[in-house]
Amino acid sequence: MLSLLIPLLLLLTARATPHNVTVDDRFGSQTGSAIDFGEGWFDSGLHDCGASCQVASAFLKAENGTWKRSTYDQAETLDKPKVASFSFKGTAVYVNAILGEVTAAGVKGNSDVTFLLDDSVSYFLHNATSPTLLTIFSMTDLSNQNHTLTIVNGHPGGSFPQVMLFLDSIIYTTESSEEDVSTSPLPDARDADASSKPTRSDILIIIAISVGVGGIILGIFAYRLYLRVGARKKARQSFRSSVNNSRTSLVHRIVPFLVDKPPLPPSHSDPFERISQSPHRPVTHFSTVPPSYKSRQSTIDVS
Repeated sequence: MLSLLIPLLLLLTARATPHNVTVDDRFGSQTGSAIDFGEGWFDSGLHDCGASCQVASAFLKAENGTWKRSTYDQAETLDKPKVASFSFKGTAVYVNAILGEVTAAGVKGNSDVTFLLDDSVSYFLHNATSPTLLTIFSMTDLSNQNHTLTIVNGHPGGSFPQVMLFLDSIIYTTESSEEDVSTSPLPDARDADASSKPTRSDILIIIAISVGVGGIILGIFAYRLYLRVGARKKARQSFRSSVNNSRTSLVHRIVPFLVDKPPLPPSHSDPFERISQSPHRPVTHFSTVPPSYKSRQSTIDVS
């Protein structure tokens, strides 16, 4: 019974526990998920970004050392905003990107990004600073079903004449047991590299599962021990009862041997009466009052 209960419990727990899946800009995820990049996105990474980015911590923290680069310039009439999309099934989604300063081509690293998720619209604006890896978009508490996220870098009439974005990765949370569990927890908006550390909720879930399984095993062991002790106690009581019954039956069967004896004579206070009633002795009558004088004379022969 225990061998069947533990695998079933683990299976139900695996289905009910949310986990994260990390989707790289170039290599996708282990489950086959991938980001669909439109026109104007270019592969880039530590291997071809030059000496300046190879020493910047933000680029060194990029997932697999790669990212997709796109720019938009409102002054260029033929230029258009750059679009990327991602479809997933889950309850949350996070977008990680590297925000930089002016590039070698003179493009300023300002950010003006629009996010469309189902029926919601969100915006991200950022002035160019030193290179930084950030979670620039997140949405939680989604229903565990299929969703489509659209990312638009720049738009006509936006806040900045020029914008630039280095898209690094997308992380989504799912409850599907078919997905591989990512080593990345929910990313922190201050530092996307925090995804390499387990979250407190993950630790609590593991502890709860361990305690639950341990409690079930301990309960089964205690129940079996209770049955065993009860059986032994019942056997002892049955043995004692049989012994007592045997003793009782022996008492009823054993009757002491009685020797017939003549009955004792009744007790009398008069010793003469005891003597007179004693067996094998002649009965002698005594007068308690001597005869009178006249009686004695009458017995004398005068003649």
